[in-house]
Amino acid sequence: MSAVVVAVRPARPGDEAQIWGLIQGLAASEGLEHELDGNPEALARAVFAPAPIAFSLVAEEGGALVGYAMGYPTFDSYTPGASVLFLSDLFVCSARRGAGIGRALLAAMARLAVARGALRLEWDVIRHNTAALAFYRRAGAEDDPVWCRQRLAGPALAALAEEAAR
Repeated sequence: MSAVVVAVRPARPGDEAQIWGLIQGLAASEGLEHELDGNPEALARAVFAPAPIAFSLVAEEGGALVGYAMGYPTFDSYTPGASVLFLSDLFVCSARRGAGIGRALLAAMARLAVARGALRLEWDVIRHNTAALAFYRRAGAEDDPVWCRQRLAGPALAALAEEAAR
């Protein structure tokens, strides 16, 4: 019996339902199911539109997707002309963790960043996910020594936007 081969490849139209299932798995693993507000069709519009707002790599094993990485380009105003790739998600099904799939997805994202001339690859990790933090440390990642991500969302975002309308 031959070993099952995991292939990392760019996501393509038709993958959206399986990727959405993986996104649901990620949300469940982080206790954030209540934050999900989408569906496979919205995901397809974001990733496969003529001018996509995000891109995804997938790990495929025996025709099934067992992991994915999703990201988008950002801009560094301190270095105009250079981009940064932001990794919004990296997830591998729990049954396939420890097999090198996450490392292969992260390496493929790093390769994509280098190919696009990005200054760096950045991402956030939920603080209580010690396994993910350890995984990223083993890959050579480190905490940003200067920046701490902030966000405006929901009522606070709406309230501030309303100030601009006055």
